[in-house]
Amino acid sequence: MLNFRSIAIFALFLCAALAGAQTVTISASHLGGPRPVTGTITWQPVLNDGTNASARLSGGGITTTQPLTAAVVSGAFTLPNVPDTSSTNPQNVCFVVTVRSQSGLQALGKGFSCVQPAANNTWCSAGVCNFDNYIPSGPNLPLASVGPTGAIGPQGPAGPIGGSLSYPGVTTDGTNGLSVAGGATLGKPINEVTQSLTGTDASAVNVPPGTVYTHIYDKSTFLLPPTPSGSGGQAQTFNTITAWGPSLNLGNAGGGRVVTGSFLTGTFMERGISQMFGSNAVKHAVGDFQSLYTYAYGDGGCQALSDECIGLANFSGGETSSYYHGTITATTGTGDIAPVLSATGSTTDGAFLLDITKGTISGLYAGMPTAFGTYLGRQPVSNTVPISSAWGTMTAGIPNPSITPNNSATLTTTINLTAGGIASAGSFATGPVCIAGPNYPEQATVTAVGTASSGTQSITFSYHNPNNFGSNLPMLFQGGICGQYVSEDANLAFSTFRSTLYAFGSTDGTSLISGLNYGGNVRYEDLNAGYQAQTPTSGYHLYPGAEVIENTSTGAAPILEPNHVAWTVGDVIENPHYPVVKTNGLKIDLTQNSPANATSSGAQNTFLHGFGVAGINYFGYTFRNQNPSSYYTDFGGPVATPYCAFCIQGYWTNPIDIQSGPAVNGSLITLESNEKNDTTPFNIFSLHNGPGSGALFGYNPGTPAFTFNRPIAMAGCPAGQFVRGDGTGLCGPAATTNAGTPPVVGQAACIKAAGPPVVIGYCSTAIGSTGACTCN
Repeated sequence: MLNFRSIAIFALFLCAALAGAQTVTISASHLGGPRPVTGTITWQPVLNDGTNASARLSGGGITTTQPLTAAVVSGAFTLPNVPDTSSTNPQNVCFVVTVRSQSGLQALGKGFSCVQPAANNTWCSAGVCNFDNYIPSGPNLPLASVGPTGAIGPQGPAGPIGGSLSYPGVTTDGTNGLSVAGGATLGKPINEVTQSLTGTDASAVNVPPGTVYTHIYDKSTFLLPPTPSGSGGQAQTFNTITAWGPSLNLGNAGGGRVVTGSFLTGTFMERGISQMFGSNAVKHAVGDFQSLYTYAYGDGGCQALSDECIGLANFSGGETSSYYHGTITATTGTGDIAPVLSATGSTTDGAFLLDITKGTISGLYAGMPTAFGTYLGRQPVSNTVPISSAWGTMTAGIPNPSITPNNSATLTTTINLTAGGIASAGSFATGPVCIAGPNYPEQATVTAVGTASSGTQSITFSYHNPNNFGSNLPMLFQGGICGQYVSEDANLAFSTFRSTLYAFGSTDGTSLISGLNYGGNVRYEDLNAGYQAQTPTSGYHLYPGAEVIENTSTGAAPILEPNHVAWTVGDVIENPHYPVVKTNGLKIDLTQNSPANATSSGAQNTFLHGFGVAGINYFGYTFRNQNPSSYYTDFGGPVATPYCAFCIQGYWTNPIDIQSGPAVNGSLITLESNEKNDTTPFNIFSLHNGPGSGALFGYNPGTPAFTFNRPIAMAGCPAGQFVRGDGTGLCGPAATTNAGTPPVVGQAACIKAAGPPVVIGYCSTAIGSTGACTCN
């Protein structure tokens, strides 16, 4: 048989040898500063959307998605052979850097989600990178100050009399803490704080940056002696709910009332991290410890049409299935940052508000996009588009402005009047300008300009977003199609969702300079990936618009970035979703540093019991793609099929280990049906990387027969014989290992019966010129 372990090892050595051509060495000696860290540092290559990445090195060779790790001892580590991200393809691959101390705790905070080592940058020189000099990404923080203490306000009215706690064997008088039956006394909770903010919703508006706005805040510290039995319990919040009474409602097609112990409803209208429930718990003691304990048992029964029966958890979520559509009801005109919108619905903070009525440019794509500069794309089109009046590349990045919302910072800088290797058609003037990345594109305003000289020009502009992460420099465009967005017709027709790519400018009138922001790094669109309906020849439209930088209500009342859209009452407005979306149904990140010691550790353990765990209608795990097959290219649709239902990454002894055989007349793997219901052959086993890669073993339903695309090699040869060198995988004497010698009986495999079931035999005669033999 094929020795896949040898193949995998060879592939890893091959990748390492190739990678050495364009790599850097990263080291540090002060990780942790005055409190040096000892543990492990991990560098995980990722794309801008956070998925694990592979890349081609400029010297040849493909990197793997496996993380690079090094031991950290007293703050020092060395990690050689790390790809130079400035020369990889795709360029500027990111590394997510994490450090785990010996105790298993994360030793790094935010700012290390896109580290890009290069031969030369701010912390690397001549291929040697000093991680001690790396500056984490992220905004600067405002200087905190404490003002004078204000006057004491008047005493408020007395609150209601507190209730009492009652639990079997436990009482409280509200003063001395809790008491239990038998005379034992539990210590009184200390450091109790309850802060309740009252007033209208408006009181929460414009909270100063850095302020923690809390409606109810509870903190309890329990100092409890052991109970006589050596056990006990504490709970900061303890609720009991009991419900009974009539519940059947045949008017709901056999449904019933809803009883909920705790239910939260949230509406979040600002970008950033939002969560309905969060916890952060650490235990410094042995014994059981779970982030969440849930026990849910019921008497069963699936009766009503709406019943979902018994379950321990039920999650439903993801991207919403609509976006804002409306019209303008009032506006100050061109450049308005707060036009009044009609209709119900909510606008999306961070997405783009488009004026559909003002869209006047459309055409067809005329081929695949090519690179423009180091991160933007040039998309050829069939029609003529306005050429930008000026473009250029800054000589330095745009720093973090450290500003409050709706305010802007000002920067004076020198710009080279060249971008993508093309000299600008003119020089910059005061007025709107498009900053095209490399991190956070935006529309800004040039407030002052100098005279262009020797291909450079001094300009001053106001801005909101930083663009100084990584080695790429910001590019600026003015005039032409600056301030418009690309809507791709095929995507809109397929999904009813309008796409919104940045359209920054044009240097020739026959192509668009465009891009997308993937997780803080701008790149251009890949039309060959199969994840969308748009093709290199599909139609497109351009629409003027602006990014929503703040929602002022839960409806459609946005504040926009500076823009030059000619908003008019009655214009049709849309606010499509942001064009880069990633969803996770369930994400688990689990760490174990101590040996497993036969404790059967695992990321997920599922145990099934009961007499009802039986029959063809009981499934251990079900992964179902609910989309119709007509979506996909195999059935005439526009997008590629999802890559895998169950993907195993990383290095394992047995990626799939079936520890019990199938039932009588069962199968280890069963294909219930051929989705296409035709005679199209398909692969059963393929090797995608390394020597001998390709489709190795398949099945042809039209024959029907199995297909073997590689020789079937013996596990070993008898004494005095060796594997022949003619690629057949057969054995022969040493003198004829490179010649076509007849096979030894029992050493050449053949298909004795095509089945079903398929019977594998061996050749008892020499294999003829047609590949046939006598199969026994």
